[in-house]
Amino acid sequence: MFYLLISLCPLWLCVRHFGQVIGKCHLGLQSPNLPNDRGFDLFQGFLGDMMEIYTTHMRDGQNYMRRNLEVINPEGHATDLFTDWACTYIWDQSKEGQPFFLYLAYNAPHSPIQPPVEYLTRVKAREPAMLSKRAGIVALIEHLDDGIGKVLATLDELNLSKNILVIFGSDHSTKTTHAWLSRASH
Repeated sequence: MFYLLISLCPLWLCVRHFGQVIGKCHLGLQSPNLPNDRGFDLFQGFLGDMMEIYTTHMRDGQNYMRRNLEVINPEGHATDLFTDWACTYIWDQSKEGQPFFLYLAYNAPHSPIQPPVEYLTRVKAREPAMLSKRAGIVALIEHLDDGIGKVLATLDELNLSKNILVIFGSDHSTKTTHAWLSRASH
């Protein structure tokens, strides 16, 4: 899971007005562990640890995609949805002219490894000797990189980049103990 934290506000303002969580929020499935219970004004994303399929947003037969408490059924790959929602939030906040806070947490590159077909095709064309499983993770990360690039481009387009703090981190990486990675063509 990758995090992108965006803040235009001094810490004391963020405490008063907490902003939005977009993406994966794995604190619990019910109150008091929901993002809105934790002080966020808006939550739009997935309540859970992982999706079984990035395009259906299900886990164990349950849909955990939410807008606040409402169950939603958006169409598309979760990475694209989270990116689009983040860009929309930034656009909306730029019109307000006030400091804002966005916590953006992608599911990618968490398993299952399900990049969009066009990304996998591009990786395989560029690296034909790469094992399929490795190509999948590379394609999933490239898809994520493009999503983050769109968020950063939105900040640039709105002239917000000079007055913003972006923190990028990850709590996931690829396990180097997997046989398919140790034999992979890099």
